[in-house]
Amino acid sequence: RIVLIPTASETVDDDAGLQKALDRWQQEHPGFHFEVLHTRDRRRADDEAFCAPLRTATAVWLGGGAQKNLADAYLGTRVERELQALLARGGVVGGTSAGTAIQTRTMIQEGKENPIVATGFDLVPFAVSDQHFLKRARLGRLVRVLGEHPGHFGIGVDEGTA
Repeated sequence: RIVLIPTASETVDDDAGLQKALDRWQQEHPGFHFEVLHTRDRRRADDEAFCAPLRTATAVWLGGGAQKNLADAYLGTRVERELQALLARGGVVGGTSAGTAIQTRTMIQEGKENPIVATGFDLVPFAVSDQHFLKRARLGRLVRVLGEHPGHFGIGVDEGTA
């Protein structure tokens, strides 16, 4: 029971985009049950019925795009609390690109030379993750953010990493 959260992407705001995201996962992983959870409305993200799929999920996948989109929609809402509850009951949360970045409370939102740090989910406490690590030469960016956040550790994630 895997819940897909594609909200970081700008291409999922209509039924066709959502269906395309779901179809891809179903074709690549036959036999698994997938549901899509997506909104840009924070009130809806706090709604118990909207969050119901998260309470029975065994895993969640946070898709790529802009991590700010995920934070704007879900930070501090029932969705974030349900992700924490999923981990507490032994479930798994994964993500790619923005879906990786949002998993740490201290989140690199954007920028290279002068990274903008924002607030993400606290799924990996005291971590700062940076994605596209080697391909986009982000070691310096991560080191800079870690220098500004004593007590944190860094995770550099490359493409194709699981």
